[in-house]
Amino acid sequence: NSGKVNYLAFQGLVRQWLKLNGELVTEDQLQAVWRFLDAGKTGHITGGDFGSFIRKGDHVHDASKGEPLRDTILRARERHAIEVRQHRAEFEQQRKEEVKAAQALKADLVASARTIELDSFRQSPQRMRARNETLAGEMRKARYERWHKSVRKGNVAVASSEEQDRISELLNSHVAQIFPGIGKNKWFCFFKWMDA
Repeated sequence: NSGKVNYLAFQGLVRQWLKLNGELVTEDQLQAVWRFLDAGKTGHITGGDFGSFIRKGDHVHDASKGEPLRDTILRARERHAIEVRQHRAEFEQQRKEEVKAAQALKADLVASARTIELDSFRQSPQRMRARNETLAGEMRKARYERWHKSVRKGNVAVASSEEQDRISELLNSHVAQIFPGIGKNKWFCFFKWMDA
């Protein structure tokens, strides 16, 4: 719980938990909102950044009070079944690309490990463990940088005010389904969930 959320956590919860597919919010729109939220280009947003954005669509909670929760959940489940089928191909392709990138990185690390002199095999277990932790950290950092670059690489502009309002309303309406018994601060629960 760092109090900050990166793009992967934001994207994952919007797509997987809120079930906002590419028809409702395209990847470019999601990245445009992220660029708005991450104005400092740090790669992270805070609860304050997210809260001020999500409050733009907070009025949907007042409009949806007349709808039974059972109907809302049923519609959400139906949408989810359709979206799962639609996203299966996209997810599999993304997974294949990640595996390929990880294999390439692993091959590079193996190649560099082979160049280490024989003295490295005589190092103490603590030094070897520290080296392994460093290599693992480099792999995690390289993976994160690949993801962060994928957000930056496109020519996606910052979301317009209208896009921000529309997406904020969508997030609010879907967050209400996940946290039905909580008052107007559902967004804070949602942010804490992303930060976990």
